[in-house]
Amino acid sequence: MRDNADDEDLVKILIGNKCDLEHAPQIQNLAKTFASTNNMNYFETSALTGTDVSTAFESLLNAVHLKAISDKRSGTKREGNEENMVNLEDTKTKAKQRSKGCC
Repeated sequence: MRDNADDEDLVKILIGNKCDLEHAPQIQNLAKTFASTNNMNYFETSALTGTDVSTAFESLLNAVHLKAISDKRSGTKREGNEENMVNLEDTKTKAKQRSKGCC
């Protein structure tokens, strides 16, 4: 990630999985320290029970949304590869055109 983008452009989280299993507390402490050092939120999740999976992703989406709003208000423009961008309005229009009828 660091090779391809400035850290200030990235919204990052660290997700520890398998919180439903007993494991050494030093691993949790190491993960928390790593997340804190790298300016990330840390979540412990369980795919088996679903514990905090939604919370972690909702937190990520919320942070991305807030960053986008902040960037828009401050006039920050992000460079991107125009070829990989999707215009959602064009997508909606094409979907409506396809749904108007068939054969």
